[in-house]
Amino acid sequence: MCKCKRQSNALLSSPDKFGQCLVCKAPTHGGLPVCGGCQNVGHVVFASLDQTHPKYEGIVQQFMKKWDSGVSGQVKLVAIFGVYNANSYAKYQAYCSKLSASGFLNERRLFHGCGARCHLWATRRLCGSPSCVRCSICESGFRHQPSKFNKLQFGKGHYFAFDSSKSDCYSLDSDIGGYRTMLLCKVAMGRSEILKQDRPELTQPPNGMNSVLAEIGPMSKLWQGRPEVVV
Repeated sequence: MCKCKRQSNALLSSPDKFGQCLVCKAPTHGGLPVCGGCQNVGHVVFASLDQTHPKYEGIVQQFMKKWDSGVSGQVKLVAIFGVYNANSYAKYQAYCSKLSASGFLNERRLFHGCGARCHLWATRRLCGSPSCVRCSICESGFRHQPSKFNKLQFGKGHYFAFDSSKSDCYSLDSDIGGYRTMLLCKVAMGRSEILKQDRPELTQPPNGMNSVLAEIGPMSKLWQGRPEVVV
C-alpha cells in the first residue's frame, strides 16, 4: 500500500448547507442539504465539501490532530463529502431529545472505520451495493453487524473512536488503490460505562447507561490501546 495515496473521506452527517447535491445535481437551499429533486424521489443527499464550507477546516483539523503517524504512517486527506439522510437524522434527533430530557446528552463527533467496494472519490456517487458497507450506512443508517477485527470485543453495538488513526485500522476493506475512507459522525453517548477489560457478552449498555467507553491499556497492537465508544 502506498501510504502517500491513502485517502480518508470524512463523511459528515449533519443538516448544514452543502452546496450542490451530487445525486441529482440540484443546489441545496434553506440552510438544509435537501433539494426538491432528492426530497421527492427519496434520495439521500450527498455532496462534496470544499474549502469554502464552514465545517471544512474543523474536520481537517480534527482528523489530522487525531492521527498518530507513528502508528499508522503518513496520510493525506484527499476529499470530504457531506451526507444527509432525513430518516436517520430524524431518529437521531428524537434520541438526542430523549437524552437531553434525562439531563445527559454528551454529544461528540467521532470516527467510524468501515469497508467499501466502490471508488467514491472518483464517481462522486453512492453505489447502492449491499456489500459496500460505507455506502449502505449512508443510505440506510447503522446496522448491528459483527466485526471481524475485534470480534465484538465490547459487546453488540456500533463502534466509534476518538482517533482517526484507530478508525483507519478498521477501514482495511475500503483500501482501493491505496485510498481508504471513514465516517465522521455525531454520536450521542449519553451516560457511558467505562470498561477496563473485554466484555464480549454485552448485548446492551449496563443498567442506567447509554453507551460504553472502553479504556483498555496497551495491547499487542498500539492502536488497540486507544479509547473507543460503543453505542
